[in-house]
Parts: sequence; C-alpha cells; structure tokens
Amino acid sequence: MEVGLGQNQATEIKLGVVLDLQTPFSKICLTSMNMSLSDFYSKHADYTTRLKIHVRDSMEDVVQASAAAAVDLIKNEKVSAIIGPRSSMQTEFMIRLANISQVPTITFSATCPSLTSIHSPYFVRATLDDSSQVRAIAAIVKSFGWRNIVAIYVDNEFGKGIMPYLSDALSDV
Repeated sequence: MEVGLGQNQATEIKLGVVLDLQTPFSKICLTSMNMSLSDFYSKHADYTTRLKIHVRDSMEDVVQASAAAAVDLIKNEKVSAIIGPRSSMQTEFMIRLANISQVPTITFSATCPSLTSIHSPYFVRATLDDSSQVRAIAAIVKSFGWRNIVAIYVDNEFGKGIMPYLSDALSDV
C-alpha cells in the first residue's frame, strides 16, 4: 500500500502480532513494539518504509485461537511476517503455517528446544531456548550444595523438552 507523506511516497509493510491480550506480559510487549516504532520513525522521519502492526488476540494461549488469528492475518491483512505467539505449543503450529504460507514467524518467547528441530526458513527464534538455561540452574544447585531437587514442568512435549538437558547439566554437579 502506498501512503503519501509530503513529497515522498511511504511503503507500508504489514506486520502481524499474535498475543494473549489479557496478560500483563503481552500488554507490555505490545506497548514496547509500538514505542519502538514510534521512537524509530521520530528519529528517522526520512525513511519511506513504514511498519504497520496488525494485532490479533490468541485468547489465553489457546492453540486454535492463535491459529485462527494467524490465518486471518495472512489471508485478510496480507501481512509480511508474524510476531508471536508466546507459547511453544502455539509456535509449533505457527511454524507449519509459516512454511505453507511462506510468511515468516518470529517468536521472542517460545523456548522449547524441540522447536529447533523443525527446520524452517520461515521461523526465527529471537530468544535463547530452554537448553541454554540449564547451566544457570545447575550452577545454582551447585552453589547451594543441594543434593536433591525436584523439577516441576508442564506434562507435554514442550514441558518435557528441557529435561534431557537439565539431567545432563545436573550430572556434572
């Protein structure tokens, strides 16, 4: 879409965002995105490419709601990329959708190591996965001299994804 800005023509790039809009975390994320864009364009007013955020609610991290939101963004808004969703379970579906639609998905919070095994040129993880966190956990266990610990996790493939890495890291303590 071309938008007139004075003598220059601005090119609008549509960016989809899928978040659970009821959580404080997601509200902070969305505010941060909007502030970042505002700050960037106030300092670079001469840029003719403008990102426009289109937000959809994943409704308390329900996979079906995230899927419907992503499909709506791709089909109806014609977004160039999607940021989100927050959970690893939602992200797995989004990666598959990204491959089919060839619309990149960027996640800043899905940390399950098994997502890395889904090789896709349309998936970008902008955070460390859970396996990188186990060294810190092992260091804490070691520094306190704990001999017994209990891991509490969600009983699904994403919750269990960290366990082999945690087991290996703790075997060295």
